[in-house]
Amino acid sequence: MLLMSPRKDQEFPELVTALVVCRVSLYKHNVEVLPHVVTLVDEYLNPFSSRKKVGRACRLGFPRRALEYAAARDPDWSNGQYMAAAAVIRGFVHVLEWLNECYPERTSWGDGHEVAPR
Repeated sequence: MLLMSPRKDQEFPELVTALVVCRVSLYKHNVEVLPHVVTLVDEYLNPFSSRKKVGRACRLGFPRRALEYAAARDPDWSNGQYMAAAAVIRGFVHVLEWLNECYPERTSWGDGHEVAPR
């Protein structure tokens, strides 16, 4: 799903899918595209419209572009330690790389001398 330019009332881009659905559906009924309807459809179709966007993207191993998109829509996310642990368990190396490169302050990586519990 590609992204369009940001809405005037909001800094987040809409999904092209939301725009297409609204344009096609409303056009068939001779109705202009209404911005608030596009926003509602976007929120329904967009997996990042709910809370915990970044955590969900990390847990599911979404691609880097989706991780960046989620972080932009939820800039105050926290609990990077949990996200890193979930990425390790699931083998999502790209998520760990993204966390380390873009948000190292939100995750404690240790000093490399930790001992695994016995």
